[in-house]
Amino acid sequence: MKENKYLFLYVGSIFHKIDSWIFRVKPGYFDQIESLLRRKETMLGTSLTRKYSDISTLSLGSHNKCILIKKIKFQKAADYYRRYIGRSQAFREFITSTTLLSIKVRCPIPISYGVNLSPFGQYESLYVGEYIENSINGVEFLIQEKGIEERNSFLSAVAQDLATMCNNGFFHKDSHFGNILCKLVDPSKIFWIDNDLKKIKSLRNKYERVALGRFQKILRRDIISFNEWYFFIETYFSNLKK
Repeated sequence: MKENKYLFLYVGSIFHKIDSWIFRVKPGYFDQIESLLRRKETMLGTSLTRKYSDISTLSLGSHNKCILIKKIKFQKAADYYRRYIGRSQAFREFITSTTLLSIKVRCPIPISYGVNLSPFGQYESLYVGEYIENSINGVEFLIQEKGIEERNSFLSAVAQDLATMCNNGFFHKDSHFGNILCKLVDPSKIFWIDNDLKKIKSLRNKYERVALGRFQKILRRDIISFNEWYFFIETYFSNLKK
């Protein structure tokens, strides 16, 4: 089977007896994901609760890696309908992560996504991706790390990735330091999470201001200095295509 082909898996109830799920699974993971979804007690576990999602991490022994399962709740009324036209939140994260990897921007490898067809289910969709071990998000890193070289290495990596997205005509709809993971042993090795891209056409300057404005908010919290912010901005613009 070619790598760009995906298997589809139908599963009935997972979280509620009225659930009816359909999943798209990356090649090589079908048997493991099917087994995972059949273990209801495993799927019910939650290690982190966020406003719009419940997250758990599990070991995928055959691939010698851990995976993250994000059970996504409805955020707005449109979510009840968009999933039926192929625009669920998990779908958007799966496609966006695939796109980011194709333009050499690191993110957790997407493995599968599922959509709940029931109009009464607890969750709208479900996303399965690689779990990045030994990492923290960018805000935590900047609060904890005091080394100038390490901080600049992280800021440079974020600015370069942001420029790469813009150079390829994309705007990250949820870009901020909290949605970036970095490896503690190498702050330049970063991974973008909660991914959702928008294709930029003729409004590059508008979206650029929005994106940079989101990152600038951290300056108001005294987590980075003005000099670091100028370094971030200079790195971003120096990596933009003219």
